[in-house]
Amino acid sequence: MTTQVEPPIEMKSVPTPTLARQITRFVRRYGLQFGIIGVMLVMWVFLMIAGPRTFLNKEIYISFADSVPYYGIMALPITLLIVAREIDLSFGSIMAVGVMCFLAIFNATGSPILGLVACLMAGLGAGLLNGIIVVNFGIPSLIATIGMQFFWRGVVLVLTNVSSNLPLGPAVDADPVLRELLVGRIFGVVPAQFIWMILIAIGTWVLLNRHRFGPVIRLGPSSRRLALAICYQPYPPYFSAERRCWAAQAQCLALL
Repeated sequence: MTTQVEPPIEMKSVPTPTLARQITRFVRRYGLQFGIIGVMLVMWVFLMIAGPRTFLNKEIYISFADSVPYYGIMALPITLLIVAREIDLSFGSIMAVGVMCFLAIFNATGSPILGLVACLMAGLGAGLLNGIIVVNFGIPSLIATIGMQFFWRGVVLVLTNVSSNLPLGPAVDADPVLRELLVGRIFGVVPAQFIWMILIAIGTWVLLNRHRFGPVIRLGPSSRRLALAICYQPYPPYFSAERRCWAAQAQCLALL
């Protein structure tokens, strides 16, 4: 009795995509981003042609780098809430709470470092309170944050006696190193707050695209189980991740 030996199955190798195909796939994947960048470049060229004395001068870009971070640092953490299908309208009052706590602790201790820590802790507490009201009590974020806006504004007005008697000048001059680190000029040109905005933008991108925290936020409460399965984490439910969004957003607002 003879046994037939079957010939080995030949495995067909998958052809590697060419460079042109990889570039095409990359452009299709990020087409929206390339479109936005293209519109920005067209507008930039138009402004340089229309006003060459302004937009060909480096001073205008240094001015942008000096002023834009105050809005960018505010907008970047709110992006986490927008992606999570929420909104926060109390950011202006939270910024006032952060300033009040910083100056109150600085006037009491004379230490800008402790004032900065108090400022961040105030933002953390305000953000967590917003998150608890929205998530645990089920109040829509639009309504909750409008109410918290008036609440924190009232707290600041009551504690400061409806005035701005808290001096800011001594806090600016008390620690030159901290001042240069936060709002100084790198190499005498680049504003430090512009570098902070870039770092916060990178951190936001990493959280949304390269961390298990991102899918939980993007998929939202309706797909919580799917999000947790993607994240390979059995423990933090959606509301926990959402509360962290509120806390991170409020900390950045307080830092402003």
